[in-house]
Formats: sequence, C-alpha cells, structure tokens
Amino acid sequence: MENLFIQSDTTTPEIDFKGISGEFKFTGRSFPENVFDFYNPVLDYINLYAKQTAPETVVIFNMSYFNTASYKMIVKILLAFSTIDKNNSPVNIKWCCDVNDLTIVEKGEELKEYLKLNLEIVQAV
Repeated sequence: MENLFIQSDTTTPEIDFKGISGEFKFTGRSFPENVFDFYNPVLDYINLYAKQTAPETVVIFNMSYFNTASYKMIVKILLAFSTIDKNNSPVNIKWCCDVNDLTIVEKGEELKEYLKLNLEIVQAV
C-alpha cells in the first residue's frame, strides 16, 4: 500500500498516512472551502487500508483549529477507524492539543465519549 501525503496550506492540514506501518497523522488547521473535495481521498484511503491493516494502527490528530464542517469529517474519519478497531486490529488514537486550548481539549473528550474510542488526550504546554 502506497503512502498518502497531502501538504498543508493555509486552510488544510497536513495528511501523512503510512498504511504499511499503520501510522496516520493529521496536523494543522482545517477549514477548506470544500471539505468533501479535501477529505474524500482521505476516507477512500482509510477504507482501502481497512481491507488489509497493519497489526496495530496509530492515529495522531494534532489539530490547532477546525471548523464545523471539518469536525463532521473528523467524526466520519474516526468512525472509519472505529470499524477497523472492531473488525481487524487495535486502533490507538492520540488527540494532541495545547493544554490551554480548551476548545480542542473538549472536542477530544466529546469524541472519546461519543464514539467509545481508545482515544488518549495528550496535552502539551
């Protein structure tokens, strides 16, 4: 499985997926003009990965900002990883955020509770 890398820009996060090793990283800010155009290839990759996963999957979200439309896509992405966790291999999610960014911390806590995921909130100073 080839890697997927999408360079960040002023409105989209960096996407760095290494399917063979099971490492998935989202870094930056997300408020693209069209979330479907940006995130559909990401979801397609995850769905392809679900057919042949690594022994363990690690997903790192290090997002400093996302709008409502992006948040909805993040939920879809996490649901796709949740399916992998239930069917194929363990998925560990790290929700990285600044300790002072209460909005991002709260969103991580909401996602953990709502989706019943193995989600660890990692707060940095």
